[in-house]
Amino acid sequence: MTESKHLKRRVRERMAKTGERYAAARAQVVAKAAPPEPEPPAPERDAPPATSPDAILAATGRELRDWYALLDEHEATGWSHTEIARRLREEQGVAGWWAQSVTVSYERARGLREVHETSRGFEANVSRTIALPAPELFDALHARLSAEAVGVRTATPPRSARYDLPEGRLHLVVAPKDDGRATAFLVHHKLADGAAVARHKARWRGWLGAAKTELEG
Repeated sequence: MTESKHLKRRVRERMAKTGERYAAARAQVVAKAAPPEPEPPAPERDAPPATSPDAILAATGRELRDWYALLDEHEATGWSHTEIARRLREEQGVAGWWAQSVTVSYERARGLREVHETSRGFEANVSRTIALPAPELFDALHARLSAEAVGVRTATPPRSARYDLPEGRLHLVVAPKDDGRATAFLVHHKLADGAAVARHKARWRGWLGAAKTELEG
């Protein structure tokens, strides 16, 4: 097949500029004209999703691996967390909370986010159900945490309170149960890394365990 005049002209221009033979100059011109090979998607890591895959399927009508494939197709590894979640909401109709769950799961699977990492840094979460009504449990835990904290940021009895700590911040939430007991949730956020998460998770698990023993005893 006869080569196009345009290609021959570009080859001759390169030969005149570089002194290359025709075959070498043509190879360089053709290589530069070819579209770049698309980069393969980042490999999927063995990282736990933010929410149960079955729950995401039930809520969104699509399995996580299909969400990952869709986001890879749009090269979402180059987007910010906010951009991924926004596009899932606006373009795919995913409800806000589930858009966040899919986004965090995708970021973990593609190595963009570590487990326990959020936009506020790393977080340690623990909870414990204690045999006290929610108002009494809140008052007891709030008194203890206020004494340990650097300062109390907000307090909304008998539901929640936030505290400044020497390392990060703590959020207490107390939720009543139908049987008269209540569950206390502690979220320690703005931590530096996974090691800090493990350390404080163990700390608060022990702290809530001791509080349960004392308050129920």
